[in-house]
Amino acid sequence: MEIAPGVHRVDNVRGGNAYLLAGNRLTLIDTGMPGGAARVLSFIRSLGREPEELEYILITHGHMDHAGSAAELRRLTGAKVVAHRDEVVTGPDASYVLAPASTGRLRPVLRLLSRLGRFEPCPVDTVVDDADTLPCFGGMRIVHTPGHTRGSMSLLFEERRVLFVGDAIISNRDRLSRPLPFGADREESERSLAKLAQLSFDTCCFGHGHPLTSGAMEAVASFAANPPTSPLWQRLAARRQELAMFMVRLWTPRVAEPPDASRRRRP
Repeated sequence: MEIAPGVHRVDNVRGGNAYLLAGNRLTLIDTGMPGGAARVLSFIRSLGREPEELEYILITHGHMDHAGSAAELRRLTGAKVVAHRDEVVTGPDASYVLAPASTGRLRPVLRLLSRLGRFEPCPVDTVVDDADTLPCFGGMRIVHTPGHTRGSMSLLFEERRVLFVGDAIISNRDRLSRPLPFGADREESERSLAKLAQLSFDTCCFGHGHPLTSGAMEAVASFAANPPTSPLWQRLAARRQELAMFMVRLWTPRVAEPPDASRRRRP
């Protein structure tokens, strides 16, 4: 599905959204769950391009549903994997490796899910910091947005005014919501949202849910300005059915859908 000129959401991946930027070379933002490499490569070919044209794989954060196919795609295409400095660990040979699970109280749960999902830790070719610019697709600005994980990053494609926020914000059908804070804290997450609200963009692409292609900047600013007042456990209990459906969708391949441009999200 083409969201903006040259910006596509990859069809049929499980887990988080994967986005393909098609210019002179190709750039992939996130990869979905393990086992999704063939689907990504098939999507590339459906655009009349070749897998060898994939130059960068940008990882918004190291959770299995976003980075699960990164190692396989790196092997198959020769693309360089890029992640934030706080989202990697140092391997035995002093190289960088994308961590399969965050720090924090939920780390044992994430480790178990990673093993069950056969998540292969991925070598990282380039580590980046806040405000760095990558020379892909006309320039991609790194925006460090910790909160969901310590090294979560958003990506601003300034030339086309498209913002990719990973899991800093979740897009539901009728509203935006905050993610669970794996390895970070609520205050850090709110600071990241305030940073996103200061950026200029027309389209916002989320790690989960439909992109916003109309009124995106205003929706994000309104969302950031209205933090929740109830405790996390209370909000989880009230939305337990919604969370259950979210988990089902996480493991189900997503078919092509039209962009959700007409719906305005409420905080």
